Amino acid sequence: EKWLDDLIAAAEHAYTSVKVSVGFPQLDNSADNSGGRREKAMKTKSKKPAKLDSKILANHDDAHYVDLPEPKDNRKGGAKTHPLLLEGSRRCYLLDKGQEKLSSPTEKLPTGVKQILRCIASKGCNTTWAMPRNKERILDHLSKCGWIDSALRKGACCELGKNAIGPPAHISLVDEDSESLSHVDSADKDDKKSKPGLRTAIKKSNPQGGKLPVNTYVGEGRKLLKENGDYAVMKFVVCCGVPPTVVDSAEWKELMAILNPNYRSPSSSTLTSRLIIDEAAKISMAIEEYLGVSRHLTITYDGGKTRRPKSFYSIHVTTADRRCFCMTLDDGSCLSHSANYIVEALDRVVQNIGPWNFCAVTSDNTGNTKKARNLLCERYPHIINLQDACHLLNLAVKDICLLVEFEDVIQQVRTILAFMSRSGYAMEHYDHKRAGLGITRGLEAIGDTRFGTIYWAALSVQRGLPAFQALVADTRLSIEISSLNDLFIPGGARLTFELELSKLLSAIGPWAKGIKCLEGAHITPDQVYFVFLGILAQHEEDFRKNEFRLKPRTIESIRRIANARFDELINETPQTHDIYIASFVLNPMFRDAPVYKQANPLAIDPILLNRNKDGIVTCASKPPPDMSKRAALSIQKILRREYGDVYDIGKYQSPKDVMNRRNPALAHLTPAEALTRLQSQLKAYFRCEDPFNRKVRSNETPRDYWRAILKTRDKLADVLPVIAVKLFSSVPISMADERTMSTITWLNSPRRANQDIGTLQDHIKIRQWHRYKPETAIPPQKPLVTWRDMNATILGKRTASEISEDLPLPGRRPPQPRQFDLQPDDADVTGSYKPDDGVEWLNEKAGFPKEFEANDGTRFLLAGANEHIELRSPHLRDLLDETPRRNTNLHVRASRVAATDVGAISSSSNALPDAKAWEEWT
Repeated sequence: EKWLDDLIAAAEHAYTSVKVSVGFPQLDNSADNSGGRREKAMKTKSKKPAKLDSKILANHDDAHYVDLPEPKDNRKGGAKTHPLLLEGSRRCYLLDKGQEKLSSPTEKLPTGVKQILRCIASKGCNTTWAMPRNKERILDHLSKCGWIDSALRKGACCELGKNAIGPPAHISLVDEDSESLSHVDSADKDDKKSKPGLRTAIKKSNPQGGKLPVNTYVGEGRKLLKENGDYAVMKFVVCCGVPPTVVDSAEWKELMAILNPNYRSPSSSTLTSRLIIDEAAKISMAIEEYLGVSRHLTITYDGGKTRRPKSFYSIHVTTADRRCFCMTLDDGSCLSHSANYIVEALDRVVQNIGPWNFCAVTSDNTGNTKKARNLLCERYPHIINLQDACHLLNLAVKDICLLVEFEDVIQQVRTILAFMSRSGYAMEHYDHKRAGLGITRGLEAIGDTRFGTIYWAALSVQRGLPAFQALVADTRLSIEISSLNDLFIPGGARLTFELELSKLLSAIGPWAKGIKCLEGAHITPDQVYFVFLGILAQHEEDFRKNEFRLKPRTIESIRRIANARFDELINETPQTHDIYIASFVLNPMFRDAPVYKQANPLAIDPILLNRNKDGIVTCASKPPPDMSKRAALSIQKILRREYGDVYDIGKYQSPKDVMNRRNPALAHLTPAEALTRLQSQLKAYFRCEDPFNRKVRSNETPRDYWRAILKTRDKLADVLPVIAVKLFSSVPISMADERTMSTITWLNSPRRANQDIGTLQDHIKIRQWHRYKPETAIPPQKPLVTWRDMNATILGKRTASEISEDLPLPGRRPPQPRQFDLQPDDADVTGSYKPDDGVEWLNEKAGFPKEFEANDGTRFLLAGANEHIELRSPHLRDLLDETPRRNTNLHVRASRVAATDVGAISSSSNALPDAKAWEEWT
């Protein structure tokens, strides 16, 4: 082609004119090279743009709006615009589509363009308002906007709290571990005052004294009635979950007129735009003030979404004495919920309160939440990284349910429950049958948000087997339970179903019971370890008997799953290595528990005899040396992170002052001195020497025990109790977030599906505050509840069923039989129907998880502690047993061991010990 030759010639001339050689590519038509080129071309595809996962803005410019200058207010009188409104909002107008923004800001509003207000962070939050500025509305947004500076957010919250009605919000400091500040003391005095009365209001209106006309008393009385009434209405609406629009109804106004004609109830707009947000702001400031002077806090978090739908992350802070506060529902709409986003939201809370006020962070173990925990602990190494134990046990239940041996029985249970939930006719007759048989609790549905849901659902079916059998035997009813009637008719199918159901319950029962035991508010890491040991001890006993004839491969698979999950809990990260073992060993109630193996099975349990000054002989046992070493090394690592880099050369001019802010209890010691004392005190604790021979009181928790020793200010116990208090103050579960999610589901009902996340946050804070009653005394310390006590404590308080409610007396007239469709329209005749119960993971292919194949299936390894823990100990099996046991503790429990002189504690001349010393224990 001539045109192609001309182009090549022109290109050559262009190159030669600038004295640049022309390079011609070497073409290779071989198949191998062409394939390589195609492969390289596939690899060099453009990368996808990264999703936004941060709320940190480089500037406050918004390309969609043109900002206008703020006009000068030259008025001599009238209310001035609040500085926070000027700082947090900007006058602007919206750019038309295709219109470019000018480089220099304009000073005049173009004709025909509407002026509006935008949040300074509208680039992220997309929030605008109509003119003029509404103080309450703008401050409400600024107090919750995660895209603005924390100082502006806190200032807006403080300003809203000043306008709140009702008594001041305050929590008195009762924990000796907390600091005391002067402004807290003054607030404490204000809190002790009673609610403002008429006499107080009269004094404020007439400070000079003297007589006042009757109209003044009437006016002040009505003001007081209005304030107290509005406050009570606000509490009623929020705490009872009533839609605020109820107060606009004619029935509500009629009720108020009857109760007190002089009182006029606030409208729903007043409640939502002023009273509720002011009360929530007042409570938020009180919570931050209290947590700012508290020590040993635990931060927990979890993700969720509303019906709109809008996604968010709930963040809670729990104190050492288990007071839980919802800090925020962080709006994650239009953001990628990566670990970077989560740790950014967590860091805002940590920085507002103070990093050194925290001792632990807890969450479930999904990819992003786990990474966020790790990132937070890298930023603040003194914070202990804990995985939520309840979620971990629930994962083990899921793994076991997917084993092949349980596939058929789980499918049968799901089909039965799905049929009963759809058929009101069958459920009515079932309820009547079980009432006559004395079965007080009904069927329980399978739900994806409930821990161990398969166990509770299968248990309800097993509990109701007599009622099912009576239901099917009554031929007048003509009830066909999804072609599964053979399971309730005498014969082989019925016996097989009952056996397979018992197999399933025996396999997942210990895990579900363990989860229930760990759902309490006062759970500590040592109790998590003890419950895990109890689960494996129950399995060990069941596998030894194998009365339900589980297949050897199934038993082996359960052992592999248990070993993998146990190792994940104990040794998930180097930062949490052996934390649970350390807390278990430091619990004085477990120090002499009969759960340890002896090297020689024929040997008698070792007993340490000591004689005190009065000649009274006492005795005690101690953990095996290897367990003690693992605990000691873990405790030494925690101590090392308490000091961090404070004593690094040239880092701080006054390390002692820095430690006074970080951990005042260790400020008087250098790291070398603290390590030496810790090792000496640990050995004294293992030998049960003074002052660690103190007897645990009946009303004491392990944390109380160590705090009592720390308060003695004994030089022989000034380091170990500090670490022990931190361990027993940490919260190893994130049930606070689970309870908040349940509250959100209740509040965000289908009829209130348009609620904003900020509205839900305000309602939850107010409800949590007033339902908890922080002004009352400290709640009683609650121990770990054993399974046999569950009916009298937790299970006894719940409703009879999640599908059907409690039944009347058995003498009730039975429902009348009627024509019943044996094959409903939605029935699957082929038998391949999967029940729509929301549990999608049960629809996966059954089989053993491949990631656990490398784990041992012949025995329980206990993360390396199997040589020291006796799983056949009745003390461990007693935790999940349903029948009372005799006291089988063969160890002689220690009362008080004679005090011995630990000796002078030598401290290194250098402030920092050798780096290897933190990793050694002799």
